[in-house]
Amino acid sequence: GLKVGDYITVTGTIKNYKGTIEFDTGCTLDAVTQMDPPAAPVGAATLSFADKANRTVYNTNQQVWEQNGIKVTNDKAKSTSNVGDYFNPGRFYKNSSLKIEFAGMKKIVITSDGTAKYLNALKDSLTAAGIAFTASNNVITIELDEATDVFMIADLSGGQCRIKEISIYTA
Repeated sequence: GLKVGDYITVTGTIKNYKGTIEFDTGCTLDAVTQMDPPAAPVGAATLSFADKANRTVYNTNQQVWEQNGIKVTNDKAKSTSNVGDYFNPGRFYKNSSLKIEFAGMKKIVITSDGTAKYLNALKDSLTAAGIAFTASNNVITIELDEATDVFMIADLSGGQCRIKEISIYTA
């Protein structure tokens, strides 16, 4: 049978019936090209900041989150605020650093908590660091030119960022 994404070739007349485009009587289905479902991205892994169980280190100078092979380290760095004891979302303060580790990263997808000012703070930090990214709704996508095991934002200069999860892709 037909699936979403399949290509069809039909011979006959189409008509507009009350705003809906339809095939008229007598049309024939000539060909169906079955399309495979899109392949899942390779090497997808996600780290969630929804549960402190994923946080393996916490003190006022550093927190480390680990899940599914992803390790995220937030250091106080130049921040005047101590590292926050928050989750769901994780909070990363202005002028702290954020290091993401995962073998062979090619793409990093960061989902914010949906609050525009915190997403904008992250966008401003990436722009200041010269990192190319795209942003849509609550999601920032960083595509890397070459695979890397460590990605660093040395200074969250844009202000506090609130992050729900980070997903990593190797292709």
